[in-house]
Amino acid sequence: QYLNAAQNILLSLSSKNYLSSNKKENNILLHGTYNKNVGDFDTGTIWGDFYFLEALLKHKKITQP
Repeated sequence: QYLNAAQNILLSLSSKNYLSSNKKENNILLHGTYNKNVGDFDTGTIWGDFYFLEALLKHKKITQP
């Protein structure tokens, strides 16, 4: 159940809606938020990229022998 949920999250984040394909972007994922109160949102974040890569590596470790 949890593995299925994690896979769905990774599939969603890997879609064109969230994955940066623009070479000018310095981030892997789009639509993060630093500080919404000052208008710093809908941008990439370093922690978003970090946790996304961590999740991909853990998923690989779990699903591949």
